[in-house]
Amino acid sequence: GISLHFVHHRTCHTVRFVFLGGPEERTFMRLRIIVKPNARKNAVEANDDGTLIVHVSEPPREGRANRKVIEVLAEHFRKPKRHIAIVSGTRGKQKIIEIV
Repeated sequence: GISLHFVHHRTCHTVRFVFLGGPEERTFMRLRIIVKPNARKNAVEANDDGTLIVHVSEPPREGRANRKVIEVLAEHFRKPKRHIAIVSGTRGKQKIIEIV
Protein backbone atom coordinates (compact mmCIF):
# COMPACT_ATOMS: atom_id res chain seq x y z
CA GLY A 1 0.00 0.00 0.00
CA ILE A 2 0.90 3.64 -0.24
CA SER A 3 0.64 6.13 2.56
CA LEU A 4 1.11 9.84 2.10
CA HIS A 5 2.68 12.22 4.58
CA PHE A 6 2.12 15.81 3.49
CA VAL A 7 3.73 18.76 5.26
CA HIS A 8 2.93 22.32 4.23
CA HIS A 9 5.34 25.12 5.17
CA ARG A 10 4.28 28.13 3.08
CA THR A 11 5.65 27.08 -0.32
CA CYS A 12 7.58 23.92 0.52
CA HIS A 13 5.91 20.52 0.41
CA THR A 14 7.25 17.13 1.47
CA VAL A 15 5.58 14.02 0.17
CA ARG A 16 6.54 10.60 1.48
CA PHE A 17 5.47 7.46 -0.39
CA VAL A 18 5.77 4.18 1.47
CA PHE A 19 5.80 1.10 -0.77
CA LEU A 20 5.86 -2.53 0.28
CA GLY A 21 9.53 -2.75 -0.78
CA GLY A 22 10.61 0.19 1.41
CA PRO A 23 10.20 3.95 1.78
CA GLU A 24 10.97 6.38 -1.00
CA GLU A 25 10.86 10.07 -0.19
CA ARG A 26 10.44 12.92 -2.66
CA THR A 27 10.79 16.53 -1.58
CA PHE A 28 9.71 19.39 -3.78
CA MET A 29 8.90 23.09 -3.63
CA ARG A 30 6.08 24.87 -5.38
CA LEU A 31 6.60 28.56 -5.87
CA ARG A 32 4.41 31.31 -7.23
CA ILE A 33 6.34 33.48 -9.67
CA ILE A 34 5.71 36.51 -11.84
CA VAL A 35 7.61 36.66 -15.12
CA LYS A 36 8.85 39.90 -16.64
CA PRO A 37 9.77 39.11 -20.27
CA ASN A 38 11.91 41.29 -22.56
CA ALA A 39 14.07 42.38 -19.61
CA ARG A 40 17.53 43.86 -20.09
CA LYS A 41 19.07 41.09 -17.99
CA ASN A 42 18.04 37.78 -16.48
CA ALA A 43 17.47 38.06 -12.73
CA VAL A 44 15.44 36.71 -9.80
CA GLU A 45 14.15 38.95 -7.03
CA ALA A 46 11.76 38.38 -4.13
CA ASN A 47 8.56 40.38 -3.72
CA ASP A 48 7.36 41.46 -0.24
CA ASP A 49 4.72 38.70 -0.20
CA GLY A 50 7.26 35.93 -0.98
CA THR A 51 6.45 35.76 -4.68
CA LEU A 52 9.50 35.57 -6.91
CA ILE A 53 9.81 37.98 -9.81
CA VAL A 54 11.80 36.42 -12.64
CA HIS A 55 13.18 38.82 -15.24
CA VAL A 56 14.05 37.14 -18.54
CA SER A 57 15.55 38.60 -21.70
CA GLU A 58 13.43 36.47 -24.05
CA PRO A 59 10.07 37.56 -25.49
CA PRO A 60 6.84 35.72 -24.57
CA ARG A 61 6.58 33.99 -27.95
CA GLU A 62 6.76 30.31 -28.90
CA GLY A 63 7.70 29.26 -25.36
CA ARG A 64 10.98 31.18 -25.43
CA ALA A 65 10.32 33.08 -22.19
CA ASN A 66 9.20 29.87 -20.42
CA ARG A 67 12.39 28.06 -21.43
CA LYS A 68 14.45 31.02 -20.20
CA VAL A 69 12.50 31.07 -16.89
CA ILE A 70 13.48 27.44 -16.29
CA GLU A 71 17.10 28.19 -17.21
CA VAL A 72 17.28 31.25 -14.92
CA LEU A 73 15.64 29.44 -11.98
CA ALA A 74 17.91 26.42 -12.44
CA GLU A 75 20.93 28.67 -12.16
CA HIS A 76 19.42 30.58 -9.21
CA PHE A 77 18.60 27.43 -7.20
CA ARG A 78 21.66 25.51 -8.45
CA LYS A 79 19.52 22.66 -9.80
CA PRO A 80 19.49 20.92 -13.18
CA LYS A 81 16.88 22.29 -15.59
CA ARG A 82 15.13 18.90 -15.65
CA HIS A 83 14.28 19.38 -11.92
CA ILE A 84 12.22 22.51 -12.61
CA ALA A 85 8.78 22.51 -14.22
CA ILE A 86 6.03 25.02 -14.85
CA VAL A 87 2.91 23.36 -13.45
CA SER A 88 0.48 26.23 -14.01
CA GLY A 89 0.40 29.43 -16.04
CA THR A 90 2.39 28.51 -19.15
CA ARG A 91 0.56 31.20 -21.15
CA GLY A 92 0.57 34.04 -18.61
CA LYS A 93 2.96 36.12 -16.52
CA GLN A 94 1.85 34.49 -13.25
CA LYS A 95 3.06 30.91 -12.94
CA ILE A 96 3.44 28.14 -10.41
CA ILE A 97 6.68 26.23 -10.68
CA GLU A 98 7.80 23.03 -9.06
CA ILE A 99 11.39 22.34 -8.08
CA VAL A 100 12.32 18.75 -7.28
